[in-house]
Amino acid sequence: MASKGNFIHELRLETTPHDLAVLGKRLDASRCLYNACLGESFRRLSLVRESKDYQKAKSLPAKIKNAKKQAAVNKKRRQLFNQANKQYEFSDYSLQDYALLLRRGNWLADHIDSSTAQSLAKRAYNSVCQYVWGKRGKPRFKSKNSLSSIESKSNASGIRWRKGYI
Repeated sequence: MASKGNFIHELRLETTPHDLAVLGKRLDASRCLYNACLGESFRRLSLVRESKDYQKAKSLPAKIKNAKKQAAVNKKRRQLFNQANKQYEFSDYSLQDYALLLRRGNWLADHIDSSTAQSLAKRAYNSVCQYVWGKRGKPRFKSKNSLSSIESKSNASGIRWRKGYI
């Protein structure tokens, strides 16, 4: 089974000052949206961690010698964690909806399409999840001019190459 691979191709662009300004605005708008989604992820995560369901799940024993009891406890813990996440909308799709809501009706809509906004929200959510699971450190907010690339959900959206032009 072939995996879905990503590829990156770097091109030297012959740009005008106007082109650079437009690209800079799009990258800055993406940075602002990413930071907003990251902040919202942290806010929702803290609400989840403060919830009673989460606290109850954390208080259940992680390891029990009896395998049947262990399975039942694991199932109960999973249910409680899922309830807490659902209660405070700490999920990938709810954060993507949040990104679309932020984008709608302001200057971000002029510079970011909806699928790119969803990809930025997914990127922020995944980085917070990696932090929660202990796989990576705490994600940082992007500073001005630190975001140098953005991705979209498909080749038909975002910043793309058409007939020799970006």
